[in-house]
Amino acid sequence: MAEAQLDHKHVDHKHVDHKDGHDPDVSDKSSEVAKVVRIEPLRRDGIQLSDHAYQKFSARVPRGTPREALCNPDLWVHVIGKLRMGDEIRIIPDDFAYRAEVLISYTDGKRIRLKPISFVGLDDVAPEIDVRHRKNFVLKMRGQQKWCIQRLSDGAWIQELIPTQGEAEAWLDKYLEA
Repeated sequence: MAEAQLDHKHVDHKHVDHKDGHDPDVSDKSSEVAKVVRIEPLRRDGIQLSDHAYQKFSARVPRGTPREALCNPDLWVHVIGKLRMGDEIRIIPDDFAYRAEVLISYTDGKRIRLKPISFVGLDDVAPEIDVRHRKNFVLKMRGQQKWCIQRLSDGAWIQELIPTQGEAEAWLDKYLEA
């Protein structure tokens, strides 16, 4: 075990040359024994690249999955075998309503305990919007696909990657006019 000493001044009390016989650089507690801090050095296997120390996963959960459910073991029952203590999971629901991260604080392959690391609500994501005057079409926010327009008669996506809801409505109006 390595030892390190805190930096203390060495004082030779025999050579104090001040008028009152007191050296201002020496504390009144000069009789205290020097404090020793013991440092346990890291073992060679105590450090490694994070890529080898833990895994990072990405999970897509169903639309409407509440924040409270993200650390519930029941949500992870089918994937527990893939996870190890210290792993992290980035979670995004199908509707991109939020982005969350959790840490696996315990697992034995059958049981799991998760702790939240972060949670960010994505305010610009809206739920499915029914376009009332356009009965055969629905506008949907589909996360990475952005705003999309679905034809209800056959379920086909007729347009994707529209940045805003307003632009999607304008696109559909032009499509219906044609």
